Amino acid sequence: MGYVQRFNNGNTLVGWGTANTSVTEIQPDGTVALEMSLPPDQWSYRAFKFPMFFLDSPNGGEKWKANSQHTIMWDASGIDSINLDYSLDGGATWQNIVSNYPADSGSYIWNVPNIFSSNCKIRISNSSSTPFPYSVVSDSSFTIDSALTVELESFSSNINESAIQLSWTTAFEKNNLGFEIDRKMGAEDWQNIGFIASQGSSAAPVNYTFSDELDTTSYIGNIFYRIKQIDVSGTVQYIKEVKLDVNLTPQTYVLFNNYPNPFNPNTVIKYSLPVNSQIVIRVYNVIGQLVKELVNTVQTTGDHKIVFNADQLPSGIYFDVLEAKSMDGKLSSILVKKMVLLK
Repeated sequence: MGYVQRFNNGNTLVGWGTANTSVTEIQPDGTVALEMSLPPDQWSYRAFKFPMFFLDSPNGGEKWKANSQHTIMWDASGIDSINLDYSLDGGATWQNIVSNYPADSGSYIWNVPNIFSSNCKIRISNSSSTPFPYSVVSDSSFTIDSALTVELESFSSNINESAIQLSWTTAFEKNNLGFEIDRKMGAEDWQNIGFIASQGSSAAPVNYTFSDELDTTSYIGNIFYRIKQIDVSGTVQYIKEVKLDVNLTPQTYVLFNNYPNPFNPNTVIKYSLPVNSQIVIRVYNVIGQLVKELVNTVQTTGDHKIVFNADQLPSGIYFDVLEAKSMDGKLSSILVKKMVLLK
């Protein structure tokens, strides 16, 4: 007694025997795909052939260097071609490595990207849905260790009146402490103007912003910014430097806070004029007595400053008062700031 059946994939299933029934599935080239024996008196059966593969490496715990080559290895049967993907977030999202790669090769040399993540996984799947979709994922996570602690993905700047906003995005971060922001205006030296703390380590993009409130409303020329990244060990790298062409024109009369404040005995009083104006600047004590007149003249549009010396005055609170009037008489202003003399 025997049985023969031809499958759609070209394989032939042959069964024979009564006491010890045997079943053999033979491929078109004559090789055996499946062989099995059935119990005595088993008069009906159905045989299925499943695609199978096993991911051998990486399968968890490995530490691979970024920008290096590593071999992904697997065992496969019943599959013509496979797709390889990698994940940086434990399998939540996937990015393709290669598609329609011969399954019987058993390995693929991967150019590991310049990223950092301790939650990486590899996925291997059959390229077609025939006989059905099938995939295998790393049992546990492995690590991609980047030589860089931070990689900058994008940077932009925006000028808004006398404030300049810097925005940047990092592609990944590893043991990052934060960012120092330096500024250089024209021929001045670099000055540190702020610090932004980071999240430490992240395999996902992180967005940052910094607003530079300029102490001027009148400036025409170049302003340079650079971002200095500092890791937890104190190692420093400059990840971005940018030059901005700035044209700031004051729209109103502005009296800035004196600096330093408190002071002893000198301090700088700075102010901006939107048009040519008659300017008077006087200093008063807390009971309204005039202490000193610093300016009484016509001045041009833009920024101005004067040094106030209080060497002959006692410690206390003083007020600097700016009185301004445009030459055509259409604009006028009186502005007041408090100063503290501390000897």
